[in-house]
Amino acid sequence: MLQVVSTDAEGQDAEDHTLFIPWSSAYPPDAAAKRRWADRLRARSFTDEGLPEYRRFWFGDTDERQDPVSFWESVYDDRAATTARRIYQTSMLFARALPGEGRELLLAIEMEPQGGDLTHEVMIGIPLDIAEFTA
Repeated sequence: MLQVVSTDAEGQDAEDHTLFIPWSSAYPPDAAAKRRWADRLRARSFTDEGLPEYRRFWFGDTDERQDPVSFWESVYDDRAATTARRIYQTSMLFARALPGEGRELLLAIEMEPQGGDLTHEVMIGIPLDIAEFTA
């Protein structure tokens, strides 16, 4: 997934570009699993099987616990953008330093499509500089 963050609705003022790949996806089997995930989103660091430790990037990691960000996302599956799917998400961004001046990101998400089943998602990403794009 290529994520582009812009301050305007048309995306002409893009200021943040990140390339993410899916790492894991799971349906929580019960309420206890959902509570454990919520605790992981609020924690100072995040680990997952096969991954190193990532520190909380949003809001810094000085507080022991931090509430994640929740929002509705509208997803358009065609260029005409006529019909949107809506997905409720609760997420937290974590990061770890890479050799040199690089950074790797981990996006942990609780995702519930409108009318669908709740899932727990982990995506790994790298920030891109605009100079890394060619037309």
